[in-house]
Amino acid sequence: MPAMTVSDRLARFNRGIPNRVIGKIAGRRLSPVAYMVHQGRRSGRQYRTPVMPLPLSDGFLVSLPYGADRDWVRNVVAAGRCSLLRGGRRFELADPRLL
Repeated sequence: MPAMTVSDRLARFNRGIPNRVIGKIAGRRLSPVAYMVHQGRRSGRQYRTPVMPLPLSDGFLVSLPYGADRDWVRNVVAAGRCSLLRGGRRFELADPRLL
């Protein structure tokens, strides 16, 4: 089993209390935090991941502080689509690109 990196540990910690607290305001009107809604590759289950999207003219830019190898990123790329709940609105996104 490979050793856990600092980003792995931070991601694991944030799935606990911080993400649950942030989840209370994510996606709501006037909140800078949004939810990325995506479907699991294997389970088919729907997941909601808090993100900080930057609006662009043709979509959104979402930073990946823990890297592109996170499950939610792989789910979105594999599906080729997701939804973003931001500011009380739902945006249907397609054709994600990793920069």
